[in-house]
Amino acid sequence: MIRYLIWEARIAVPPGIWLLPILLAVLRLSGVIWPEDKGWLLFLEFVYPILLPLLTFTILEREKNWRTLEVLVAAPRRKAQIFLARLLYVAVPLFCTAVAATTPGKWLLLLAPGVVLGAVALLVGLPTEEEVGLGAALAWWGASFVIAIAQRELLGHPVAGWFFLILLPAPLTPNELLLRKWAQLGAGLALLFVALVVADHKRSWRPR
Repeated sequence: MIRYLIWEARIAVPPGIWLLPILLAVLRLSGVIWPEDKGWLLFLEFVYPILLPLLTFTILEREKNWRTLEVLVAAPRRKAQIFLARLLYVAVPLFCTAVAATTPGKWLLLLAPGVVLGAVALLVGLPTEEEVGLGAALAWWGASFVIAIAQRELLGHPVAGWFFLILLPAPLTPNELLLRKWAQLGAGLALLFVALVVADHKRSWRPR
């Protein structure tokens, strides 16, 4: 089992991704970045969420190139279990990045939109193409980006405001902001569950 987990980690995680949390930790310890600075937090909320869909795209592209689903059909472990293990391995360096970049009370601001975008990229990319999944995730992120810059008043809308991923510029109380982020995290986990069900019932990749 240990050997299997080590091999899954080697397959899932690009070694270079660990440079990001290490760099941020060095910058934080040296005082170059201030985790409580609102400008820094806003920058992270803009940039951080796209990391997980990009890594999900990388995983799907590699799986399709290697045609691993055809192999996993005969494997003793379920495909959903294997995909979940690889996604969790990818999530570890991203979580470390959030830890290095800001304080514990702000982790949810970054993790929630990243999880929901990564789940969208996986859910859409599995039955179609990984580029389509990444495009869907980036379209949602891009719409949130534009609204946060050009139409900030919409961020506080009682209905539409729940669908935007970038919320720090919104006229919301801290409790309202956290409630929306928790809702995003819950939605991301639900979409991830559906994506794993799709992966478990998929028999082959589309030929390239």
